[in-house]
Amino acid sequence: MAFCCLWLSIRGYRTMKPNLLLALAIVSVLLSTSTTGIATLAIGLPLVLALASVGGDPGALGRVGKTAGMLVVGGLLVIGPMFILMPRLVDSVNTVVESTLNKGDTESYNDRTATDVGAMATVGETYGLGVGWGSYRSSSLIPGLLANAGVFGLTMVLWQILRLAQAIRRAGSASPGHPGRILVNGFSASLCGQLGAAVLSGPTINSLVFYMQYGCIVGVLARMSAELKPSRATARAGQTLAPRGSMSPEPQFGNYEKWT
Repeated sequence: MAFCCLWLSIRGYRTMKPNLLLALAIVSVLLSTSTTGIATLAIGLPLVLALASVGGDPGALGRVGKTAGMLVVGGLLVIGPMFILMPRLVDSVNTVVESTLNKGDTESYNDRTATDVGAMATVGETYGLGVGWGSYRSSSLIPGLLANAGVFGLTMVLWQILRLAQAIRRAGSASPGHPGRILVNGFSASLCGQLGAAVLSGPTINSLVFYMQYGCIVGVLARMSAELKPSRATARAGQTLAPRGSMSPEPQFGNYEKWT
């Protein structure tokens, strides 16, 4: 939700108030004290802002600054008075922060790290082929793909992501005003957030929402491509019928045989 709302806000959409939903999503992740969620936001949100700034679009840059400023000012206005009125919240926050930062020293973290190391070790032992799908359960996505499906499986996943990104880019440039672009922009950012969380700490992606959003993106892109083909065919037909420099295909005097 946070990635989806941030990208929609940067793109200038105001449907369902993405700025407000972005703030609520970030607060929800922080309240959950999930290390994976907090790490995903800490790494991913700056990357999204940097990606939006690379294009050099003045409108996008302005919206990035506006969104970041809104988050900072809103946090100060909401969180600041709470700490002033309830000083004991500072101790609670410190406890949560310390427990989150110290999760790397826990036994469960060491066990998860060991499973990932074992998954990476299977690559060389199986000559990159993997031990078979479902035969090894890792702690994160990439070691799990390498252990179960081998180098070929990971390559196919990366190839699929690349092809989807290319389709989104082509459809966006060909149909800039299509109403389905809001779905493609929002759901693609949401997929990136879920994929990033799985890369950090998720053996598989078994959420039905992930695959539903993926299917919606592919369906909308197919619709955009299908609607674009007739317009191109019509344009080519018009260029074939109309002579250069003529705005009307109507036959003129003495040119009837040429037109027919």
